[in-house]
Amino acid sequence: MLDAFLAEYQPAGPTETLLVEQMAMASWRLRRMRSLETGLFSLRMSQLSRDENVSDIDPRSRAFAYDVSGSHSIEILSRYETRIERSFYRALHELEHLRAAKLPSATNLRLRKTIPQIKPILRTAHLRLTRRPSPHRAI
Repeated sequence: MLDAFLAEYQPAGPTETLLVEQMAMASWRLRRMRSLETGLFSLRMSQLSRDENVSDIDPRSRAFAYDVSGSHSIEILSRYETRIERSFYRALHELEHLRAAKLPSATNLRLRKTIPQIKPILRTAHLRLTRRPSPHRAI
């Protein structure tokens, strides 16, 4: 998974590499959380009593209710998942922020080189826009 993230984001320097590694670790943890959640629901469902009065209720709902009334492990798992997601997006936004901070200097340098070439074009365009249309011209 780390190789896929490195290939996609192609970090430049140790800071970007660290952020991409954090994103890969968070992604791996999220995948692990999803499988834990599935296992936890299966465990809770196996612990349900075979009460005849609630047999028409979805077993997953019963498992959730059973967990909430006791250990709250599904709730805790959800909190961990939220924390990991925040960690992933924090690293992603920081990576985007670092890259955006690098752009202006490169963009300014490129603009400084092209502005002298653009000025005559702009003057010509300005003259065309400020001329009054000929009264003989069909609109």
